[in-house]
Amino acid sequence: MTKSEVSPPPALPFPAHTAEAAKVLEALGVDPSQGLSASEAAARLGTYGPNRIKPPPKANLGKILFRQVANAMTVILIGAMAVSFGVMDWIAGGVIAGLILLNISVGAWTEWEAEKIVANLAVVGAPTAVVLRHADSPATAQPLEIAIEDVVPGDIVLLKHGDIVPADGRVLEGLSNLEADEAFLTGESLPVSKQAEPVDETDCPVGDRLSMVFSGAMITKGRASIVVTGTGMATEIGAIARALQSKGERTETGLAAAWYWCLVKLGLRETSPLQYKLNKLAFSLLLAAIVTAVVVLASTGFRDIPRSMATYTVAAAVSMLPVSMVAVVSLTLAQASAALAKEHVLVRRMDAIEALAGVDNVCSDKTGTLTVGRMVVRKMWVPKAGEKGGSGTTYAFRSGSDPFSPYGEVTVEGEGGGEPLSPAKIQEAAPELHALAMCTALCNQVVLSPPRDSDEGWQANGDPTETALQVASYKLGYAKPSLTGAALPEDIPAISVPRPYQQVVEHAFDSGVKRMSIAYVGAGGYTCFLKGAVERILDCCTTMGTEKMTPGARDDLMRTVEHLASQGLRVLGFASKNEPETVDVASLPREAFEATGWTFLGLAGIYDPPREESAGAVEACHAASITPRMLTGDHPATARAIALTIGILPRTYPAAAVMTGQQFDALSNAEVDALPDLPLVVARCAPETKVRMVDALHRRGQSTAMTGDGVNDSPALKRADVGVAMGTGSDVAKQSARIVLTDDNFASIIGAISKGRNVFMNLSKFLLYLLSGNVGQLTVMLIGLAFQDQDGFSVFPLSPVSALWVNTLTAGPPAMALGVEPPSPDAMTRPPEAYATIFTPEFIIDLFFYGLLLGAQSLVNFVIVMYGYFPGDLGHDCNERDLAVCAPVFRARATCMATLQICMLLHAFQCKHATISVFKLDLRANKMLLWCVLALVASTFPIMYIPVINNRVFLIGPMKWEWGIVFAQIFVYVAASEAYKWGKRVLFRRRMAAGDVEGGVSEE
Repeated sequence: MTKSEVSPPPALPFPAHTAEAAKVLEALGVDPSQGLSASEAAARLGTYGPNRIKPPPKANLGKILFRQVANAMTVILIGAMAVSFGVMDWIAGGVIAGLILLNISVGAWTEWEAEKIVANLAVVGAPTAVVLRHADSPATAQPLEIAIEDVVPGDIVLLKHGDIVPADGRVLEGLSNLEADEAFLTGESLPVSKQAEPVDETDCPVGDRLSMVFSGAMITKGRASIVVTGTGMATEIGAIARALQSKGERTETGLAAAWYWCLVKLGLRETSPLQYKLNKLAFSLLLAAIVTAVVVLASTGFRDIPRSMATYTVAAAVSMLPVSMVAVVSLTLAQASAALAKEHVLVRRMDAIEALAGVDNVCSDKTGTLTVGRMVVRKMWVPKAGEKGGSGTTYAFRSGSDPFSPYGEVTVEGEGGGEPLSPAKIQEAAPELHALAMCTALCNQVVLSPPRDSDEGWQANGDPTETALQVASYKLGYAKPSLTGAALPEDIPAISVPRPYQQVVEHAFDSGVKRMSIAYVGAGGYTCFLKGAVERILDCCTTMGTEKMTPGARDDLMRTVEHLASQGLRVLGFASKNEPETVDVASLPREAFEATGWTFLGLAGIYDPPREESAGAVEACHAASITPRMLTGDHPATARAIALTIGILPRTYPAAAVMTGQQFDALSNAEVDALPDLPLVVARCAPETKVRMVDALHRRGQSTAMTGDGVNDSPALKRADVGVAMGTGSDVAKQSARIVLTDDNFASIIGAISKGRNVFMNLSKFLLYLLSGNVGQLTVMLIGLAFQDQDGFSVFPLSPVSALWVNTLTAGPPAMALGVEPPSPDAMTRPPEAYATIFTPEFIIDLFFYGLLLGAQSLVNFVIVMYGYFPGDLGHDCNERDLAVCAPVFRARATCMATLQICMLLHAFQCKHATISVFKLDLRANKMLLWCVLALVASTFPIMYIPVINNRVFLIGPMKWEWGIVFAQIFVYVAASEAYKWGKRVLFRRRMAAGDVEGGVSEE
């Protein structure tokens, strides 16, 4: 930690919660309307240090090197080296030492790069805060989103529902029903209501400092501005961290603690599910390697074991281990994370990549994910004065290409010619629209900003729905600035009011009640407005216009809503009421304020067009046997229209395919489980409904990805197999999710699933390559024990150094290349069940077929040379020395090694796909694999023909005519592999015809 993190200087000489907000601002030297200047913020960052409890973890080369040494693969190599040196086989020991250094270097470099990628992605996904900052000249304040680490004392922070408080701060005037969840700090389970007034008691508990918010708290309601009083270790949570002298060590002691430490270091605890499975595989193979070593030693009767046999024993044990596996997995996952980041998908946890492959349901929100999120008001409907029922007038809005532009035409729908109405004419001729326009303008927190130059359009800062409503208000001539007394561009029509409206209270939108309300003080008392889901607004209304709200009128109105929603419009309802000055609306609880007495004003139909890529992404889902589901807060008709447009709903669908959240939640778990299929569209969906959907899918044995952006979506994001947060969502949602979409695009989810499937397939490819190579090598080395020389000792078809060479260098680089293999053509046409586990029966059969084929071919060539061409005299002491009598053995051994190495390298191309013929694959698509194979094939020649290297290190001799049978075995390998794949294709087609398997066998 830096000094400022350990002992941060105090920002204030007095307790901020007991002082007036003005005094705190003065002491911190900041204007609440301007914020800090850029230079002052930089200076304070230098004084107070970064706003963090402790520095983020950085890649530590020492720890990385330790992890490379402390794994089964390296430990067995170290053991092999020790045995080789112990029996004074200096060449084998030296070669093994070189292989250890090479393996550690490659693995450490790969993990180092992976750590850097993850660290960089963590910075990209770090929580942010919105502060007021201004340039040194001119002093014009602008909201600026910055990393939480860059927040300094004196910053003016803008907080809203769903935000995480970035630092301790004093609440300023103008807050709106601010509540914060401080359970992590105080233990209080209920959110705490905040106030701008100071607290009298200096030494009161943290939970009673109502004028303060604290770092790490979650804003559960309302919005406010605060001035930061403490950052980093100078916060309340920092004080707790400083008081704790440990970072949460486990409670085990003695042997239990030592055992847990060993499990962690060996990768069997505190690791991802994928890494756990692979580490478990590694240790299973380690046990098999020990058994192999015992079998090899048993061939000597455990008596008079020569040093060459000891070295061979270790080499045989090593042949059981895919020594490159750890490095390849790290490289594959790191590159996948980096690639996904470029495609607007931020992976917060590496195991999410594995989980993505098996997803068979994607539950997505509509607004901004399946749609563009750039909303415009298309229609407004107001009831006709003095008439009952659903009769009313519909106004149509026409917009240009810029959805934020306040210029556009408004016409009366259904009346002669649709002549555009000017704002003045609207105010004069459409009095019934007056109250609705006032509500859309004032029940709204969006600020529209005119363009600063000719190349820039109008800007909006706030919620997309409120932006659309504010733009519509401008077009009607009811711009909010003209109602509140603020400045307005000259070319924007303004409405005159007797007295500017002043906001006194706001109840921010709550996804639980699906509405927001606000109150202004104006001429003659309080004017209150309400907007939200139509059903929730009608629950609060007693009148519509001048008539009572009867059940019949409500039914007529809902038919109008249904008509608008069927056009793909998101329909909102609006209401208002007046309260006398004697009623203290600011102190009324939300429930009492909104409960009753409202007059229904009208409807607004907002259009949010589907993204161009959504239909294609939904089609890709269906092709991949993934079911897309829409869980939205919109009206059922709106959700249905969009779902039909993009293909989530087929043209004909059962009634149960579309439900409201209330209908779904009313079903018991047994009734949900009895449904033939879960609904494809859930409208008016509450956050709790999302949790029930995830649970229902899990009870059916299905895996799901769930999107969310709000605070209340966090339980569903955590419960889902893959929680996907929107980049524009709340900090809480992002921290609950395993993936963050920086572009909020549904198509990006499908791209991430495709990448996850590709990673899964690549893991399967390189594991098949490594493990089948191990099987082939072990076959040669174990059966080779049957070849005995004149003294009764086994003569090895592969020397220990050759075995290590094949297992490390021949296997490693191609495996890494297979780990970054381009996407397979059928990755998104296979069912999710194909990605449940790597070690399927098909994988095991492939593993032993290819492994035994490679081993058998190598042994056959050894036998052909040794017993077909030469008389079969295995000489004397040919496992250790280059004697004249050993020349046939050395040439046979060279032939065996060349056959195994070259066929194994060609085997990498066969591993590119389980069923497609290698002749139909584009071998140039993976240039890394192509160059690895060519380079390693070329490396065979210096090994064979350079003196000392061949006869002293590898114990082989230069080949001559033997190349002919090597190439013959290459032909046999290719023919056998192609015949095997052909048989698999025929078998799969027959099984598909019989309905035993899902999916197809691609041949393209």
